[in-house]
Amino acid sequence: MSGRLCSACCCSSNSRGVLQFRPDAGVVRYNPPAVPARLGHATGAMRSRTVSADSVSFLDHTKQPAELELAGQCRSALARRLERQPYNALPELIIDPLQPLPLADAAGGVVHFVYFIMASRPYGWETINRNVIALQRPGALEDAGANDTNVFLVHVDAKLGEARKHELRDVLIRPRPDVYMIRQPRPVLWAGWSMILALFDAMASVLRRGLHFEYFINLSDADLTLRTDVELRAFFARFYGRSVMSIVQKKKDPRRYKMHEGFRSYCWTECANGSGFFVTGGEKHPTGMQPNSFDVIGKNKCCWSRTAPILYSNATLDCPNKELPGARG
Repeated sequence: MSGRLCSACCCSSNSRGVLQFRPDAGVVRYNPPAVPARLGHATGAMRSRTVSADSVSFLDHTKQPAELELAGQCRSALARRLERQPYNALPELIIDPLQPLPLADAAGGVVHFVYFIMASRPYGWETINRNVIALQRPGALEDAGANDTNVFLVHVDAKLGEARKHELRDVLIRPRPDVYMIRQPRPVLWAGWSMILALFDAMASVLRRGLHFEYFINLSDADLTLRTDVELRAFFARFYGRSVMSIVQKKKDPRRYKMHEGFRSYCWTECANGSGFFVTGGEKHPTGMQPNSFDVIGKNKCCWSRTAPILYSNATLDCPNKELPGARG
């Protein structure tokens, strides 16, 4: 199975754990690293871990009890997290059948680029339609059976609701044999784990489907291509056989690295249905410490950048932040 990833985010594949896609069996498996002894467990001597989601509190950025519905979503996420052992396993992925794909099937399941486009805005069709036109090989739709066409997989954020999702689908370029709408999308939170999980869903679905491709490229409805398909093919041809990722060196953006180091000193969990985050103290903080917005983001604000609301909890969790890429240097 051929194929490489072109992405602005990456997965580490060293001692921090290996994510394996097995296209032959359609299985996604996570091989966890050994849990460092210094982390301990709920029964360890180092720190007393939270064992029940019902025993913790959630405060908003004003240090007041959080709104009940959002607190419930965060409590639900905490309960699911407590059910999973540290570093244990990825959540179950949603495998889409990717049927039909007329353009790909006419070429025996061989395509050039697979574009995965995440849509979260009702007006996302404006950029998606432009990108589909610009990024498809000229003449591809009339050249059935060619093995160098592109396919576009569109994931519409489940948080938009059914009415908005149908509106968006109605104005997207359809029907086109190169565009496919993901059937069971997830609720997605910007900068949250759900963004990566939706990406993994799509990657696993492509592999289960048996598509042969050169590059898997992820985009959003906030992206607007400045290059054509011809130009992109010429660029990637220079790096044949390599994955391409966007990485900014620390010395070129020390402020951002320092900010991220501060974030990593706390433990972040995405609340259910992409509704927000809750933050707890990290390994360096006392057991039961309940941070606040000034501690974490340095401001008395409900959110960070384009994220949903952030709540603050007194839960104590195993949090492997120091195992993340870049956390040690």
